[in-house]
Amino acid sequence: MLVVDDDPRNVFALSGILELHGMRVLHAENGRAGMDLLSRHSDIELILMDVMMPEMDGYAATAAIRSIPEHASLPIIAVTAKAMHGTARRAWPPGPATTSPNRWTPTP
Repeated sequence: MLVVDDDPRNVFALSGILELHGMRVLHAENGRAGMDLLSRHSDIELILMDVMMPEMDGYAATAAIRSIPEHASLPIIAVTAKAMHGTARRAWPPGPATTSPNRWTPTP
């Protein structure tokens, strides 16, 4: 599993819970670093991708990953604090597998 996020709090929370479930988690601070890790670790089976990051954001990184034939169908879950209904369809033309807001508010 690859977590691409520039916020150490998110990386800590995501990695912690995933590792508790026996997953090996790699981390990259931006899309470019994520692409580099993906090229060196062919065993990555899932990516959790932040949307807003410096250098190469999640939109550009997802498009770049989708353009590589061997990774075209790799599941990518967009993780963002800016999730709004319909955002994934408009903002992610290369298509993440799904989107997941990284903030949760319980409903009454």
